[in-house]
Amino acid sequence: MAHTKTPTHEPAELKGADAWADYLKTRPLPVRADALAELRALLAGKEGNQSAPHRLIATDPALTFHVTLQAQKLQQAKGNSVRGPEHAVNTLGSERLSTLCHTLTAVTDNDMPAMAFRAYADSMIAGELAWAMLQLKKVSGRDELWLASVLSGLPDWLLWLHAPQTMIALQNAVYRDEEPVQSAEQRLLGCTRDALCRALLSRFQVPEEITEALEQQQWLNAQETELAALKDADSATLTGEDRARLVKLQAPITASALANRVRVAARPGWREPYLTASLPLIAAYLGGSVDDARRLIQNCCVSVSRQLGATCWMSPAAELLLLPEGWRPLGTTEVPVPPAAVAPSPAMASPAASEPPSDTRTPRCLDEALVQQTLANLKPQSLSPMKPSAALTELVKGLKLGVGVQRLALLLVPAGTQQIKTTKLIGFTSKHPLGSFSCDFQQPGLFNQLCSRPASLIINASNRQRMQTQLPRGFDSILPMGGTLWVSLFAAEKPIGVIICDLQGDQETLSDEAVNLAKSLCQAATKAMSGGG
Repeated sequence: MAHTKTPTHEPAELKGADAWADYLKTRPLPVRADALAELRALLAGKEGNQSAPHRLIATDPALTFHVTLQAQKLQQAKGNSVRGPEHAVNTLGSERLSTLCHTLTAVTDNDMPAMAFRAYADSMIAGELAWAMLQLKKVSGRDELWLASVLSGLPDWLLWLHAPQTMIALQNAVYRDEEPVQSAEQRLLGCTRDALCRALLSRFQVPEEITEALEQQQWLNAQETELAALKDADSATLTGEDRARLVKLQAPITASALANRVRVAARPGWREPYLTASLPLIAAYLGGSVDDARRLIQNCCVSVSRQLGATCWMSPAAELLLLPEGWRPLGTTEVPVPPAAVAPSPAMASPAASEPPSDTRTPRCLDEALVQQTLANLKPQSLSPMKPSAALTELVKGLKLGVGVQRLALLLVPAGTQQIKTTKLIGFTSKHPLGSFSCDFQQPGLFNQLCSRPASLIINASNRQRMQTQLPRGFDSILPMGGTLWVSLFAAEKPIGVIICDLQGDQETLSDEAVNLAKSLCQAATKAMSGGG
């Protein structure tokens, strides 16, 4: 298993689906190093790994592709087709699977181009969404259509890996210059990506459900206006053609086609109009509301972000939150879990209309009296400085119990080092990537500025893009999305660390008054640790 950086050089100018397909077919498709290492350890019988091989394989789209391709060759000889990761593993057996693992190229998350990684994630979202929709409809054959949804992203993976400049130009044309997608694709590739996908897949032996899902997706794209109008139409007014459309819409393959529409919408930045147009179709397919569809997509994005746990790209779940207010998550209802996870949850989210109205008032701080008491405890009583451990304990108590900050991270500078590292997390999950963060604060950027002098700032949607260049690589993707307050902590003009407070923990936004009190507590802690001169 070779670890490598993926190549970023461009091919000679290519035009047309066949030319691109012939080129990309010969290019390497790396798998994520951690997924491959876990699979090899499992196949070698290492103790402590309790996952089934197909579950590990399903956490990496490229690994899923390689395993499926090898198994499909064996099944096709018998006139059959691979039905999913578990079927592929059973087809190959442990010996063939181990041999395959040693032939694959591995790439670490940090060495993989960020947009290629993102393309992998988008494909996982498509698989999650297809699985969830089929589970909610109690349809069989979920593994086949999960596989079709994931592998339909193959062209995007390969293009971002082996023609990144072309993809950047395409992305800029669509998002910056607002050129129609198909026009930009024809100009830069000489074909649409749908045509490239069909040409590329025809060069591999892949399950036929993939091409069927692409054909259904084309039909949905052509019929989306009519289908959306039919959702709430009176059945008595439907024509025979309308009824035929509704029957075709309810076919199981539609779940994969709809999931692929969402994958396309997720391409950098979420094409919001295209995504919005998909909501009535998903709602019609599931017999639910548009809000149900929105919630389902959001939860699938969150599930993928948790599975990958990577910090070198902004997660689709986080990016989705930057869309207009109507796209904010509508709750925490879990969705059925696909093959990569442990166990399914059976129920779809209840319609938003049945939920009790939420309290939209901005909460004040939790306990103003406790805040004032904490400020008094931090007030210097003499020229002697307060021990940092005591001051920081008071500070965290005041922020959590007084101000009402639900989530915070304390990053400290170990004595005699130029490193800053997360020392304490409150309100975050135990495996949150922020818990293992560390960096050299001497490097230019935000941490260098905060460790140079006492300062505070807020990062939120309005300045987040501008601040990205000041943050360590990947740090932006692990920040809470509702806004964060950053305050540096000093003792006798030496940096102690930085505290980061989530301003929207548990979907409650702290008031301006509470934010100011949080700043005051941090400033009081700095004074206490510096002595009472």
